[in-house]
Amino acid sequence: KPVIVMVNRLSASASEIFAAAMQDHGRGIIVGTPTFGKGTVQTIEKLDLGELKYTNGKFYRINGGSTQHKGVTPDILFPPTYDSTEIGESSLDNPLPWDEIDSLINGNKNKENKELKEYLNKKHIERVTKNPDFIYNIKKYKIIQEITEDKEISLNRKVRVMETKEVEDKWLKITNEKLKSKGEKELINYKALEKYNKDRAKKDEIDLLKKDGEVIEAVKILADEITLRKKG
Repeated sequence: KPVIVMVNRLSASASEIFAAAMQDHGRGIIVGTPTFGKGTVQTIEKLDLGELKYTNGKFYRINGGSTQHKGVTPDILFPPTYDSTEIGESSLDNPLPWDEIDSLINGNKNKENKELKEYLNKKHIERVTKNPDFIYNIKKYKIIQEITEDKEISLNRKVRVMETKEVEDKWLKITNEKLKSKGEKELINYKALEKYNKDRAKKDEIDLLKKDGEVIEAVKILADEITLRKKG
């Protein structure tokens, strides 16, 4: 039966092992963004005055590769929503390097599904170029990158206020573009945007997931696979 596994930059450790196993066995389609890249094992040693947590090993994919640093790269990529230079094992101090051991599988079942993945990816791209949520995520990530790459902070209060206002206007603009595309009421100012985000945070998580653009797209990818398999 067709299976879709959704991951993102916050998917770490056990979830990476699962996603990698599904991918290496060709058992499921992985969608989302590259994962955290935690391929290490920790243990806790009891001490007289407390305890010590330290890394004592690594785990590896069925194909022999580690998930360390690289994580799991999805078969179908969604726009990034987290800064990989700030989040991930590779962003930490002194992380262990990526390496690999002998594979436990004959051949690469992941590659055997190449035509299926190319078909699903083609259908996916056709949809998301017009998808308000995906367009918003691309613009959102661009703003995050601009903020991250700006290493200078002005000591002039007026300049700081102006720069803050510019960023707030960008957030308001891309949010209103998304709301307008969905036929929803636009927000009049940044304060209204803050209230909008707070109100969303209070909503039931299941209700939010039902309207989540990435979840909806993942379901459509699954539907594409089911339709294709029925055709033989």
